[in-house]
Amino acid sequence: MVEVWIACDNNSMTHELYSDEIHEGFSHDETPTSASVARTREQLRSIDSKVNSMRSRIKNDPDDAFDKLIKFALPTIAGLIIGKLTEFAWKSGKKRILGDKAVDDEGNDLTDGIIASMIFAALSAAIGSLVSNLADRSSAGIVNLRHKRAARKSGKHAR
Repeated sequence: MVEVWIACDNNSMTHELYSDEIHEGFSHDETPTSASVARTREQLRSIDSKVNSMRSRIKNDPDDAFDKLIKFALPTIAGLIIGKLTEFAWKSGKKRILGDKAVDDEGNDLTDGIIASMIFAALSAAIGSLVSNLADRSSAGIVNLRHKRAARKSGKHAR
């Protein structure tokens, strides 16, 4: 007899017994041994415990979908806006210094050399990193404020 463990919905395991003689598609040499059944059972228990821990982590997560949206959208939008503002300021500064030779009629850069491109990339990355960090902190602060307000309304203490 071969014992097979099956995970159930109520966080428990059940088992069924199968005859060693009935193995469709397996030759006699490929029948499971007690060691392989035990190894499979342990692997299934490991998977079951990991799924249970992931489920409990999701259930205990205080952030709802709106909180996750705030934490994602605020830094993304701030990064996009600051990137465009940095590009606009760079092109305006070049146009002020170089005059009409800096950009063509469609706004494409004409005189970007390797040094100017490297300076722009470094400046843009530094500003973008700063704004992204500040936006991450701001969005976390907004979410924490929402959690404190919700805790006050429900009469619980905020963490």
